[in-house]
Amino acid sequence: MRNHSRLEVRNTSTPLQWNVGGILDIVLLGGDLIYLGGETEEITIAGNSEAILKGGRIDYITNMQYVDELKNISIYSQPGWSWETTFDPAEQEDIITGITGLWEDNTAFAINFINDVDYDPVWMNINIVEVPEPATLLLISLGAALIRKR
Repeated sequence: MRNHSRLEVRNTSTPLQWNVGGILDIVLLGGDLIYLGGETEEITIAGNSEAILKGGRIDYITNMQYVDELKNISIYSQPGWSWETTFDPAEQEDIITGITGLWEDNTAFAINFINDVDYDPVWMNINIVEVPEPATLLLISLGAALIRKR
């Protein structure tokens, strides 16, 4: 995708496999992506692109952007998400290699990161948008209704 294009993925065929189902690669070179469901092996974000991820299976994210205060990958997750880390012997520290959590619809996700040495690490380009779990939304709505009734 390039030059101000927009892709919205609501679902894909399954399983994720060559000539069978899913989307193997989505490459953003100036386009916007809204990913709501389906199965994808890798999303690469480069150029002036943004990605909104709200569901489905995404195996890898590659970042080919320099990160400023505006992060270009938004992941909508329930509270309780966590970074996945691996110890890097060369750096003698843990490095962030992925993220796990629950989408808004309560399905689990585990996304691995592929860092390009010429750009900032993937995790630096991710904005986590925490959405309340459905039970919390129900309680908030019920509370608002009772307050309004009084």
